[in-house]
Amino acid sequence: MDGVERVGDFEGKEMKRLLKYIILSFLLIIIPFTQNQAQNRQRFDGGMMVHTGYLHGDLTALNHKAEGMTFGLGGVLRYHLGNHFRLGGEGYVSTLKQKSAEALN
Repeated sequence: MDGVERVGDFEGKEMKRLLKYIILSFLLIIIPFTQNQAQNRQRFDGGMMVHTGYLHGDLTALNHKAEGMTFGLGGVLRYHLGNHFRLGGEGYVSTLKQKSAEALN
């Protein structure tokens, strides 16, 4: 070796530390899963929903005024960790139809 540490090279200590984090993460997920399975509890929940709303505002950088009804689709997924904790995420997308540049002129 030329004494230069390269990105992606793992020495013994870093590899052991990474392995500990992987094992700990795995245990934090698998232990509640097995407990819920033994007690016949719900492990996952969530769902999707269509949403609508109204938006108005100025986009000064583009010299544009956005206004109208928005429509979208969103959802959530949760993983239950025992009785009092949940791990999960949510996501959504909203759209706002605008007139084309030709229609504005």
